[in-house]
Amino acid sequence: MKDIIRKIVKKYGTNDPFELADCLGAITITAPLKDGTRGFYDYYKRNGIICIDENLSDEEARMVCAHELGHFILHRKVNSVLLKNTTFLNTNRYEIEANRFAAYLLIPTEHLMEYAGYGYTIDQLASIFSVSREFMELRFR
Repeated sequence: MKDIIRKIVKKYGTNDPFELADCLGAITITAPLKDGTRGFYDYYKRNGIICIDENLSDEEARMVCAHELGHFILHRKVNSVLLKNTTFLNTNRYEIEANRFAAYLLIPTEHLMEYAGYGYTIDQLASIFSVSREFMELRFR
């Protein structure tokens, strides 16, 4: 996964998930989502579609987009929304992989190493990288 991220970031010169989604041909839309859904990925008619709740802050939308981009890259043809709602299959593995993808994309190793040794807390590092504490903790696992 790290190699995939490194290649994509190098090729397109950015780790911004919205820019990468555009470069890679994913369709990204924002819309009002219900029931606490922050975003989802759907594969429909050979198109990868990333939908993000329009009411999220910029920071939250960036994290959600990175997570959904993980689905687009790692699980392109897997429609986890359909699987979750119509089967008994456990889609948790896909969610964990997408979270790991997002954490590594948004918190590059070389940038993280710049802060090594300064004694920053997890919360301080999360703030520096504009990610959630959970993403930062996942990045250290």
